[in-house]
Amino acid sequence: MEEKPDQAEEKNKNVPALPTWLRTPKFISRKSIINLHKALQSRHSDTDYNEYMTAMKRAQNRHSLMTDVPPEILSPRARYRKRESQKQASLEGKEVHRSAQEASRIGIIASMVPDEIIYKHHSSVRSYETALMFIDISGFTALCEKYTHSSDCGPSRLTQVLNSYIGAMVQEILTHNGDVLKFSGDAFLSMWKKTLKLTMQDVVHNAIDCGLIIQKNYGNFNTDVGITLKVKVAISAGLSHFSIIGGENSSQCNYVIVGQPVWDVKMAQYMTAAGDVLTTASAWTYVNEAEYCTQPCGDGRHTKVLGVGASWKRVEKLEGTSETRVRPAVVAALQSTWWWSDLRLFMLTPVLRAVDNDEPMDYLTEVRRVIVVFLNIITKTVTPDVLINIVDKAYKCVSSVASESNGLVNKVSMFDKDMMFLVVFGLRGLKHENEAQNAVLCAFELLEKLNDENILSVSIGVTSGTTYCGVVGHVLRREYTVIGPAVNKAARLMMEYCSMVTCDKETFLRSKLNQEYFRQLPPRPLKGIDNAGPIYQFSKTGWPERGPGWRHPALGRNEELKKFKLIMQNAIEQHSRSFTRYRDHKYAVVYSGCKSVGTTRMLDESLLLVPDYIRQERIVLKEKDMEPYYFVRLIMAQRLKKAKAVPEGNHTIRKNVERMIRNSLNTIPTTPLQLHALNIIFDCRFPLPEHFEFTGDILSELSVKNIIKDICLKHFDSLWVIGVDEAQYIDDESWRLLLVILASKTIFVIMAISNVSGVSRVAKTCIKNYMVVNIALKGIDRSFHAALTCQLLDVQAIPTDLEKVIESASQGLPGWIQNFVISLVQQGALTMATVSRTEAVKTGAVLPHPTLLERISDYNEEQLSIYSYISASVMSRQDSVAEVHDQENVQMAVLPESYTFENIKVDMTMDAIILKTYDSLTPFEKMLIKCGSVLGEVFSRRMLLHLLQSNSPRKVAQAVAKLFSIRVLECEGGDFTRDTSLVLVHPSPALTDPKPPYCACLGTRQPPSCRDLPMYAFCGYMKFRHSQFRTTTYDLLTENQKHELHSRALLYLERYTRRCSSCGGGCFAKLLGLRCDSGLIDESEDVKRTRRQISALSAEAKMAGEDDNISEFSLPEDWSTQFLETEGTLISRMLLQESRPRESNLEHKRVRSFSSLDLENCECLSILLAVYPQLIDHCQGAADYEKLFEAYMEYADLCININVNIPQGVRLLSDVEVFIKSKKYCPMGTCTNNWVLDFHLASVYSLRGVCMIETGDLEEARKQLFQAMKLYRVPFPTSKHWRKVYNMGESIRQLMALYVVPNLYIATESGVIGHFYEDIAKTLNILYTLFIECKEYANATLAAKWSLNYALRTNSNLRVLCISYANMIDVYKHKQKFSTCLKLEKRAMDSCRRKRGQLDVTEVEAVCYLYTNIFLFYVEWGKKIESLEFGLSVVHMLSSIHNSDMRQLLILWMLKLLLCDLKIHDMVAIMREFLYMTDTYDLCSEAWYYYYAVMILLDTGYCIESLSSCEKFYIKKGDSVLKNKTPEAAWNYFVAMWLATIRIGAWERAILWEEKIKQRLSNKFERNEFNTNMLIILIEGILITLVKEMDNRNIKKIMLLEKAIKSMFQEMSKACEHTPLLRPRYYLMLAYYSYIRGKKHRAFNNLNKARDSAKQYSHNVVLIWSEHTRHHWRGTLNPKYLDYWTEHVEPDSLLDYRDFDQEKGKIIPFTLPIPRDLEK
Repeated sequence: MEEKPDQAEEKNKNVPALPTWLRTPKFISRKSIINLHKALQSRHSDTDYNEYMTAMKRAQNRHSLMTDVPPEILSPRARYRKRESQKQASLEGKEVHRSAQEASRIGIIASMVPDEIIYKHHSSVRSYETALMFIDISGFTALCEKYTHSSDCGPSRLTQVLNSYIGAMVQEILTHNGDVLKFSGDAFLSMWKKTLKLTMQDVVHNAIDCGLIIQKNYGNFNTDVGITLKVKVAISAGLSHFSIIGGENSSQCNYVIVGQPVWDVKMAQYMTAAGDVLTTASAWTYVNEAEYCTQPCGDGRHTKVLGVGASWKRVEKLEGTSETRVRPAVVAALQSTWWWSDLRLFMLTPVLRAVDNDEPMDYLTEVRRVIVVFLNIITKTVTPDVLINIVDKAYKCVSSVASESNGLVNKVSMFDKDMMFLVVFGLRGLKHENEAQNAVLCAFELLEKLNDENILSVSIGVTSGTTYCGVVGHVLRREYTVIGPAVNKAARLMMEYCSMVTCDKETFLRSKLNQEYFRQLPPRPLKGIDNAGPIYQFSKTGWPERGPGWRHPALGRNEELKKFKLIMQNAIEQHSRSFTRYRDHKYAVVYSGCKSVGTTRMLDESLLLVPDYIRQERIVLKEKDMEPYYFVRLIMAQRLKKAKAVPEGNHTIRKNVERMIRNSLNTIPTTPLQLHALNIIFDCRFPLPEHFEFTGDILSELSVKNIIKDICLKHFDSLWVIGVDEAQYIDDESWRLLLVILASKTIFVIMAISNVSGVSRVAKTCIKNYMVVNIALKGIDRSFHAALTCQLLDVQAIPTDLEKVIESASQGLPGWIQNFVISLVQQGALTMATVSRTEAVKTGAVLPHPTLLERISDYNEEQLSIYSYISASVMSRQDSVAEVHDQENVQMAVLPESYTFENIKVDMTMDAIILKTYDSLTPFEKMLIKCGSVLGEVFSRRMLLHLLQSNSPRKVAQAVAKLFSIRVLECEGGDFTRDTSLVLVHPSPALTDPKPPYCACLGTRQPPSCRDLPMYAFCGYMKFRHSQFRTTTYDLLTENQKHELHSRALLYLERYTRRCSSCGGGCFAKLLGLRCDSGLIDESEDVKRTRRQISALSAEAKMAGEDDNISEFSLPEDWSTQFLETEGTLISRMLLQESRPRESNLEHKRVRSFSSLDLENCECLSILLAVYPQLIDHCQGAADYEKLFEAYMEYADLCININVNIPQGVRLLSDVEVFIKSKKYCPMGTCTNNWVLDFHLASVYSLRGVCMIETGDLEEARKQLFQAMKLYRVPFPTSKHWRKVYNMGESIRQLMALYVVPNLYIATESGVIGHFYEDIAKTLNILYTLFIECKEYANATLAAKWSLNYALRTNSNLRVLCISYANMIDVYKHKQKFSTCLKLEKRAMDSCRRKRGQLDVTEVEAVCYLYTNIFLFYVEWGKKIESLEFGLSVVHMLSSIHNSDMRQLLILWMLKLLLCDLKIHDMVAIMREFLYMTDTYDLCSEAWYYYYAVMILLDTGYCIESLSSCEKFYIKKGDSVLKNKTPEAAWNYFVAMWLATIRIGAWERAILWEEKIKQRLSNKFERNEFNTNMLIILIEGILITLVKEMDNRNIKKIMLLEKAIKSMFQEMSKACEHTPLLRPRYYLMLAYYSYIRGKKHRAFNNLNKARDSAKQYSHNVVLIWSEHTRHHWRGTLNPKYLDYWTEHVEPDSLLDYRDFDQEKGKIIPFTLPIPRDLEK
C-alpha cells in the first residue's frame, strides 16, 4: 500500500534536512542517510551527533578537494594517495552490486586459501618477520585405523571428528588474528605477521596465547571408539619467505612458505610431546619471561610454556566471532573485483566445478575408492630463493605429469615431511578404468624426472583404498582433501622406503602391469598400521637379476603361442629374401577377443618370444589417438629415437621427419602428388607448385604407395617388431597405410584388440588381408583357473571354494578372474597365510604345480607344450605334491569361514565407467541419482520428489529425461489409472519390444509448462538400468548423507502409508509402534501430528505439473464402481442384507457386522507388504533402531499371522534376534533396561512359536513359548499343583474383573507397561492354540484365563481382546457354561462397538475368530437365530480366516443351518464362493464342496452336482484327498457317497465306499463336529443295511449291525447334549430303529419328539421328513411320493436346484425302507 505524499512529508518531518553535500547520490543514498538519522536520534547525546556530522563534513571536504584538483598539477605522491583513496572509497562507500550467487562463490573460494593469497595473489616471493605455529594431532593414525575396522562408515565418522576438532582450533587461531596456511591431514601450520601496528613481541605473544588456549580447551579429546586425541603445539619465529608456485604453463597454482622458522618449528615438533606448547629459541627471544610459566627443555634451544604468569596481559582486544571480525579477508574478497580469474588457479578441479555449478560444498563429500601417490623429496641445504625455485620446478613437473595421467595434486607442503606432494587419482570428474596403472606409471615417471642436482632423494608411496573425499576445516578456512587409511599408508611407505616407488598389494593387482616390473620388499613396521600386507617396489626398467618378461608363464595359450612363433620365424626368414610367396607374406599378428580375454598378456608374451637381436617397440594407444595418420607418425617418431611421439605441430619432430624423408628423396625422383601425400601423412612442409590441387584419395594412388614403401626400405634396414596394445584405436588412414608398410617386409606388427565390436569397417577389412593373421582368443581351460589365481595373488595355494566360484562364473576370462580377485582383496576377504604344504593339503586347498607358477629358465618349444597341458587341479593331488618337500612352507590365500560370494562387484572397468558418467552429471542430476540409490533398485517418482525437496517440476523432469536418455534410468511400468495408494504402485502391462528411452506407465500426465519434454520425463515408476550403478552411487554417500536421505524416505512412508481407498484411506491401526485413535486407545501426540500431516496430504503428494484440478496420476470419476463382483460375493452380500444393522441403531444390535468392509477389493495387505521392507531398509539407513525393531516385528507378524508366509517370517525373526542381541540396539535410549531387552526378545520367541506350530513342530514351539514366558518374568507352571493354584487365582481375578469391580481390573495400564501386558496376552493365546493341538485342555484353560486377564489390563488392543475373548468362550462352551459365555459375548461386543471406523487388515482375522467362536457357542446352545446372526456377519470376512479347521467348521455349521431352513440357493452361493471357486486351489475345499452337494441331494432330493459327477471326483483324485492337513472332508465325503449308493440300492458300488469307511472306523472315535456329522449319516446307512439283512434273514449280520447301532446311538446321545440342533435327526433315527425292531409305540413317541424338537430348532428338513415318515408308517402316504426321491436321483429325472421354490420350501424326502415283514 503506497503512502500519500502528504503522509510521506508528515512522516519525514522529524528527519533533519540533509546538507547539500550529503544529497549527492554518488556518495550515500538518501535511504541510507534516513536510516542513519533514525539511528542517531536514538543516541542520548546531541554532542555525539554533532561531532559525527562535523567529521562527515571534514571527510567530504577532503574528498571534494581531491576530486576538484586537476590530476596534472598534483605531485606523484598526491596522485598515488588520490588513487588509493578512490580505491578505498569504492570498497567502503560505494555499494558493490553482487548477486547472492556470486557472493557465495567468492566466499567458498576465499575460504580455501589463506589471507596471504587473498591480499597478495600475484606471483612473487615476499619475506616477512613471522611467528609460525605448527599443530600436530597425535593419535590420528590409530583413530583412522580404528574407525576403518569398526564399521563401514569409518572415513565419514573420522571426518566428523576432525571437522569438529580441527574446526574449533581453527576458530581459535582466526580469533587471535592468525592465518592458517596449510592443512596436512592431522596437522596444520598457522602464521602471524609483523605489521606496522604489531611488533614481533606482540606477534609471538599472540601465537603463544593461542597455543595455550588450544592446549587447555582441546588438549585431550575422547572419541567414541576409545581413542584419545592430543595436541602438540610448536612455535617459532623469524624471517619467512612466502611464494606462489606453479602458474605460467601450469593450469594450477599453489604456495609454500620456507625459511628458518619453518625448519625450527619442524624440529621443535619432533621434540614436542602430547600436551606441550614448545617454543624455539628464535621465538623465545621476543617473550617477556615474567608473563609465562615455563620449563626449560635442557637442550638450551627450546622452552616449554606451561601457562601464563602474574604479569601477563593481552596484546589486543579480541573481537566477536562474526565472520567479518574473525576473518576480514573474506570480506575483502567479497569487495574485490580480481578474485575470479586469479583465485581460480588455486582451486582443485572438483572444487572449481562445484563452484561453477553453484553446488553446495556438502555435495563434494563422498566416499570414493582412489589411488593415493605420496612424494617426499629431500633436498640439499640451499638458500631460500634456490629452495623456492626447486619447489616451483618440482611442482610444475608433478602437476604436469599427474595431469597427463588423470591425476590431481592435492597437497604441497614444506613443513611436515620435507618437500611433500600428495597426488590423488580417481577423484570426482577424473575417474579412469586404468587409474591404478596410471598412478604407478606416473610415480615412476616422476622418480625419473625429478633429478635436479639439489635433490638428494625422491621417495614415492602408492596405495589404493576407500577414502573420505571432501572439505575439512572451518567454514571460514578449509581445504578439499582425502582422508583414510590409504592416505596414511602411502605416507608411511614413502618415509620407510627411500628413493624408490613402492605400492601395496591392491595397487599391485589393480595396475595390471607386467609383474616383472614389481618385486616384493622385506616387511618393515609402519607406524600406526598393524597389518600392512606385502609391499612391492615398482621399476619400469625391470631388475638386473631377472630375465626379461613375465615371471609367471602364460597359461592355456600353448597353441596360440606356437602359431605366433612359426609366423615370427617365417617373417625373419622372408625379410632377407627379395621374393616372398603370397602364402608366406605374413607380417602382422592380431590377437582379438572379447573384453578381459587377455589380449594384452598375449601381446607381452609374444614380444618375449621375439629374438633379442631384433629391435622391439611397444605402443599403447588411447581413444584420443584416433586422428588421421597418428599411428604412422608414431612409428616414424619411434624410428627417430626411443621417445614418445609428441602432438601434431611440434617443430622438432616435424623437422627431424622432414630431414629423414629429404635424405630419402635425394635418391628417389618425386612428383608433386607424392610430396603432397608426404605432407599430409607425416605432417611435413615440403613446397608444392603454386597451382597444385588434388581432391582424390591419396592412398589409392600407386605412386604414393611406392614412395612410402621406398622410404621404409631406406630407413628400416633391419626388421623391426612393434607391439600395439589397444589397437582398436588405430585410425582408418593408418590401417590402410599399414598394409603398404607391411608389404615392404621391414616392420612386423603384433596387435592386441580388446574390443572387437569397437573396430571400424576399414580395420576389419585390413585384418582380413593376407599379410595379417588374426588369432581369436577364447577363455582359458578350467584346469588353469587355480594356477592363474595363484599367479595374481602371488601365492601357491587357494581355497577350494574360491576355485569353484571362479570355474563356475569366470567363463575362463583371465581379466574377469583378475578383477574378481581384486574385489576380494579390496573387501579384505582374502588374507595370506604361511603354512606347510602338508597343512595346505589337509585343509583341502588347491595347490597348482610349481611349473605353472614360475617361468622356467630355458623356454623351448618342447617344454612349452608340456607345461601348457598340465592340469592345475590334477597337480594339486597328493601324488604330485609328493615330488616336493611336504614340510616346505607355502603362501596360501585364506577366506573367512563365514564368507559368502554374494554381491561382489567384479567389473572394475564398469565401476570406473559408472563414476565417469556420474561425474559428468549436473549437481541436481547427481542429487537425483543419490536419492534414487537410497530408495532402492526400483522407486516411485513421489518418493523421489519427497527426497529431492525441489519445487521445480520442470527441473526434475529435465533431469529424469537426461538420465533416461543416457540409459542410467529406465521405466519399471506403473499403472496410475487406479492409483489408490501413495506408497503402492500397481504394475502396468509390459510393452512389446520397446525402444529406449520409453515410459510404460499408465495415467501419467505432462504439466502444461512442460509440453516440450518427452513423456518419459514424467515417468512415475522407474528403476536403475544397471544395479551396479545404484550400488556405486550409494557407496559415494557419506554416513551423514545416508542418514539424512533415509530419514526423509522414512518420514514419507510414515506419513503416507494409509489404508486403501476401499477401506476409507485412514491410518493403519499400528505402524512402527504408533497406534491411531481406534476408539479403544487415546491417540498419542506423534500419531495426532501424523494425522494432521495426512490431512494436508494433497499439497505435498502432487506430482510435477499437478494443480488443484488436474492430477498427473488421476483416477476415473467412477473408480469406486469399477470393481467386479463374483457371483458368490454378490450372493453373500444379499445374505448380509438380512442381518446388516442400520447405522442409526447400531448400539441396539447384538452384532456389529462391519458390513462396509470390502475385502474383495481391499489392498491394505499389499500396501503393508510393499511398505515394510522399505521401512526396514530406511530404518537401518537412518540408524533409527527403535523403529527398526518395530518394523521387524510388525512385518514378521504380518507374514506369519496374516499373510501366512512362514519362511519369510522365520528369516525376519532370525534377523531381529541378531539385531536385538547386537550392541546397536538400546531401547528407550539406554542399554541398562535389561527387562526391556528381554521383553523384546520374548516377542521374537513368541512369534517363532507360531511358526513352529504352523510347521507341526509342537515340541520346539513349546520350548520357544515357555522361554518367552520366562523372559516376561511370568513362567508358565509345569506342575499339576501349581497349575491348579494359578487357575484358581486367575479365575478369581476374572470374576472380579467381569462381575464385581471391573474398574479396578480393566484398563488400568498403558504405555510401555501396557504393551508389555499385551505381548504376554498374545503369547498366552499362542500357548492356548498349542495346548489345544496337544489336547492339554487343563493347560489350555489356564492359558485362556490368564490371557484375558492380561488383555483386560489395557483393554485397548482389539486384536488381542478378540482372540482372548474367543478362547475363553471356547473353554466355557465345552464346559457347557453358556451363561458365562453369554456374559463374555456381551463384553466382547462392547469392545467391537468401541472400535471407531473400519477394521484394519490385521484385525479382521481376530474379529472373524471371535465371531466364529460365538457362532459355535450359540450352535451348541441351540440358539439358531443368534448363531445365524453371527454367522452371516462373518461370512463376508471368511477369506481372512487362515485357520482351516475354524474355517471349515464355520462353513459346515452355516450350511447345516441354511439346510435346516431349506435355503438351498444361499447354500450353493456359499459353497461355490468359499469351497469351489477359491482363489487358491485346495483339494480339501473341493472335497467339502462335493460332500455338501451330496448332502443337499440326500436331504432335499435337489441336485447341484449329479451323483455320477460326485463319484468322478474321487475317481480323478483318488486317495490324495486323504493326504490333506484336515482329512475330515474326505471321510465325510466317503460316508455321504456310501449312504447315497445304499439309498438307491447300488450295493456293489457301496462296497467300495464301505472299505474306505472301515479304515476310519478302525480308529478311536473322537467327539468333534466333523465326526458327529459323519456319525449321523452312518446311523442312517446302517439302519437301511439292517433292513436289507432282515429281509435276507442274515441273523449273524443282524446281530453285528444291532451291536454297532446301539454303540452309535450312545455316542449320538452324548453329542446331542453338547449340540442340541442334532436332536431332531437323532430322534428320527431312533424312531426308525424302534420301528424296525417292531416297537411301533416307541417309534411313534420318538417320531413325535423328532417333530417337536424340529419345530423348536426350526429344522424344516427333519420336520418334513418326520411327517413324511409318519404318513408312510400309517399307510396314508400318497403312493407317488413313496419312491419319489429314488426315482429323481436318476440322471434322466434329476431335480435342478434352480427350480426349487425357496419361499414355499416344499421337498419330497427319502422314504425310509422298512422290513417286508412289517409291511404285511
